[in-house]
Amino acid sequence: KMMITGGGSVGIGVSPSATLHVQASSPEFRLSTASSAVVRLRTSGDNYINTGQNLGLGTASPSARLHAVSTQCDVLAESTTAGQSTRYRLKTTSREWRIGTFSGQNNNLWFYDATAAAYRFVLDPNGRCMIGGTSPDGTLHVHTASAGTVTADTDRDDLVIENSANVGMTFLSPNTAKQAIAFGDPQNSRVGLITYDHADDSLAVRVNNTDNLLKVISTGVGIQKTPNAQYSLDMAGQML
Repeated sequence: KMMITGGGSVGIGVSPSATLHVQASSPEFRLSTASSAVVRLRTSGDNYINTGQNLGLGTASPSARLHAVSTQCDVLAESTTAGQSTRYRLKTTSREWRIGTFSGQNNNLWFYDATAAAYRFVLDPNGRCMIGGTSPDGTLHVHTASAGTVTADTDRDDLVIENSANVGMTFLSPNTAKQAIAFGDPQNSRVGLITYDHADDSLAVRVNNTDNLLKVISTGVGIQKTPNAQYSLDMAGQML
């Protein structure tokens, strides 16, 4: 049965308590073209909007498939069952990525390569990051493969680089530039330095703000000076 009230509300199967009110054992709303339903809302089965157009929430001019506009705009995805993940899935014709969190994975935020079945990046609740694994040893843990049963020293775990074979770090720059590792404190941001200078292909060590305490070139080593190319070892001052 259908009822239209004096106020213009329409009820189908019920006396309406809204502008349009439908009540049935399995109610369904459908908008169709001649060939198929493009909008389908129901209490049993999947619901969908398949118009091929953009959908706006808070906007009449959506510029993407789903476009939400608000003064403060949040999108919430929530898992209500312990041990289940909350995630977004990004998929092309050849690859699928998932971004999510999972209580069984220490509630980390993770980027998961579903195509390769591998976690590529995680951020744990303590603010530690790991590339290539799920359990960071330090502030940033770069993991290519397991080195074995070992954990980074807690006094030296701000950057951890791990591999099952040779492991290394590379600095790249133009061949006229310098590359350096600086050691600093509140009084001096580079009181100690290890520097490679591509201009003369030398390696120098600064200690206690003193340059060239040790300097190495292709022909020799200088202590507290730039070495003379004629000597394998060239020292300033006296040898005791």
